[in-house]
Amino acid sequence: ANCTVIASFEANPVITTTLNVASSGAASAPIAVTAGNGTSGNTPYTITATNDTVEVTLQAGAVAGKTFSSWTGCNSGSANPCGVIVAIGGTKTVTANYVTPVENGVCGSSNGGTYYSAPSTNLCTQVTASSVTGTGSTTNPWSWSWYGSGGGSTASCEAYKSVDCAGYWSAC
Repeated sequence: ANCTVIASFEANPVITTTLNVASSGAASAPIAVTAGNGTSGNTPYTITATNDTVEVTLQAGAVAGKTFSSWTGCNSGSANPCGVIVAIGGTKTVTANYVTPVENGVCGSSNGGTYYSAPSTNLCTQVTASSVTGTGSTTNPWSWSWYGSGGGSTASCEAYKSVDCAGYWSAC
C-alpha cells in the first residue's frame, strides 16, 4: 500500500541577546573584554549574541583626567573588573562610572617669598596659576590663586617686594 507522509519544518527562531556597555562621567571610555564571548570597545557600544548567552568580564580602562569609581549593573558587584551574564534573549546595560579626582589648590615655593619683581615661576605645585596681581607692598602684596578641581579647595598665595639696604622699594 502506498502511504503519503507530509512533513513540515519550521526554522528555529533567531534569538538575540544584548549587552549595552556605557560610561558615566567620561565619554568614550575604553573597555576591555578579558574573558568571555564579547569584544572590547569604547563606550557606548553593544555586545550581541545570537541564540546564546552573553557572558563576559569587562575591565574599565584609564581615561585622562578621570578616576574609575565603580560599575553599575554587573552580576559581580561594583568593583573593576565587572562580571556580566545576560540570559538568551535578554537585554542588559552595564555602566562604567568615572569621577573627576578632587585636587586641592596648593601654593608653590614662591608663596611667602620676597622678590625684586613679581614672581612668575613656582607659583603653584601642579598647574598654571591665575595671573599675579598687586604691587608687592605689605598692604597690597603680589597675589595669585590656584583653583582646585573636582570640588577641591582654592589656594590663595602671595609674595612681597624686597626692600633694599636704604629702605627703598628697589634693588641695592
